[in-house]
Amino acid sequence: MHLTEGSLSTVNIIATSGLGLCAFGIACWGSRKEISRQKLGFWSVMTGLVLLAQMVNFSTGLGFSGHFLGVALLTTIFGLWSAMLSVGLILIVQALFLGDGSISTLGVNFINMGVMAAGAAYFVFHVMQGRRRMLRDAGQLFAMALASYVSILVAALSLGLTLGYALGSLMFSYALIAFFEVFISVAIFYACARYKSQRKSDLTKRSLALPPLIFGVIAVLLISFSSPLPDALGRAIEMYTIGAFDLPVKL
Repeated sequence: MHLTEGSLSTVNIIATSGLGLCAFGIACWGSRKEISRQKLGFWSVMTGLVLLAQMVNFSTGLGFSGHFLGVALLTTIFGLWSAMLSVGLILIVQALFLGDGSISTLGVNFINMGVMAAGAAYFVFHVMQGRRRMLRDAGQLFAMALASYVSILVAALSLGLTLGYALGSLMFSYALIAFFEVFISVAIFYACARYKSQRKSDLTKRSLALPPLIFGVIAVLLISFSSPLPDALGRAIEMYTIGAFDLPVKL
C-alpha cells in the first residue's frame, strides 16, 4: 500500500507533503493527552509490533500478497492521535531504512494509512463502543473487527482516488486482504484484553506489553517466510501498466 518515488507529480507531492506534515503535527500535539509516561512503554512496543508485522507479506492465493496494516488496532487501544503518530513514525522508518515508500511520498502514504484509515477505524469503533475501557466481550471484539475491515477499505479507496485509476481492482483486492487484517487485529486485541483481565491491571502497567512482545517475536520468525508475490497495489498497477519494470511502485 506504499506509493514510492515517481508515483505522483511534483505538484501532488508538494500538496500531499504539506497536508501530511500538518496532520502529523496535529497528531504529535493530540497524542500528548493519550500517551502518558506510564503508557509510553506499551505504546512503543505496539508500534514496534506493527512495524515488524508489516514486514510479513502473506499470499492471498490469487496471485498477489498482502500485509498487516495495524492502524485500527492502534486506534482502538490508544486513540486516534496516538495511532496517527505511530503510523507516521513507522512510515518514516520504512522510507529511510527498509525501502518501503519514499521521502517524496511520505505525505500521501501518511494521509492514506495514517489519517484516512485511522479516522475510519476511530469512527466505527467509537460509534459502536464509545470510550469504554479495553475488554474482551463479544460486542467490543465485533467492533474491533468491523473497525479493522473498514479501515482497510477506506485506505484502499483513498489510494485508488489518489492514483486516479485501478480503483475497482484495489477495492476488490483489499476487501480480501481486510479479512486477514481482521483476524490478526482481533487476535492481538483479545490477547491483550485477556492478559489485562487476568492480571487485573490497566493499560498503564508495563506488564501489558508482554502479549505484543510475543506477537512481535512471531512476526520476526515469519519474516523469512514472507511471500515474494507483488502486493495488491503492485498487482493493480501491473494490470494498468505496460512493462513490469516501469512500475512506479516497489513490488
